[in-house]
Amino acid sequence: MRGIALGGIYRTVPREVLTENVYLRRMIALDPRCVDRAANWRRVDNCAVLGKFEEFMQLARTYAWAIPNDEALDAIAALSPIIEVGCGNGYWAALLTLRSADVIASDVKPGWSNWTAGPCYYDIVQADAAVSAAQYPDRTLMICWPPMTDMAQNALAAYAGNRLVYIGESDGGCCALDVFFAALATGWTETACIEIPQRWGVHDYV
Repeated sequence: MRGIALGGIYRTVPREVLTENVYLRRMIALDPRCVDRAANWRRVDNCAVLGKFEEFMQLARTYAWAIPNDEALDAIAALSPIIEVGCGNGYWAALLTLRSADVIASDVKPGWSNWTAGPCYYDIVQADAAVSAAQYPDRTLMICWPPMTDMAQNALAAYAGNRLVYIGESDGGCCALDVFFAALATGWTETACIEIPQRWGVHDYV
C-alpha cells in the first residue's frame, strides 16, 4: 500500500468485522423479490415496496449500493489480486477477503459521505481513484457503483492493466458518465455478465 497519495490506512471510522453477507439477508427480509430480477423489471406499482424506500436507502448507505451474492463474489475473487477504487465502506472488499481474495480498497473519503453512512468493513486506503488505479496495473481494477462524476472515467484512463470488474447500472442509469461507458464500449471486451439482487427500480449487474 506504500506510495498511494494521501496515504495511510483510514481508521477514523470503527471497523466492523463481517462473517457473512448480512446485507443480502436484510434485503431479502425487507423485500424477498430482490433476488428475482425478472420480477423486478415487471414491477410497476408496488406500493408496499415504495413505502420502504427510506429503509432501502439506509441499507445501501450502510453496506453498499450494489447487493453482492455468492455467484458474483466467487467470480470476482477468482480475479484476485484486486484494486477497488471508490470502495465506500469496503463492504464488497471485506466479503471478497472471506473468499481469500487479495484486495486493496481505496476511497477518497471512506466511510462517511453523501453516499455512505459507516461503519467501515475493511482497512481502506484514503486515496484518489485515478491515483490508486494507476499504481496497481498488475491488479484487477474493480469499480462498484461509481457516482455520476468523472471518477470512474479518470480511474479507467489511469489504469494500465487489462482486467476490469464494473458493478453498476448501464449507460443512461445512475452510475458514472457517458464518457466512461463510451470508453468501455471502444476499449474493452465484456467476457462475463453476472446477475445480482436488485432494489426496486434499480437495474445493476456485474
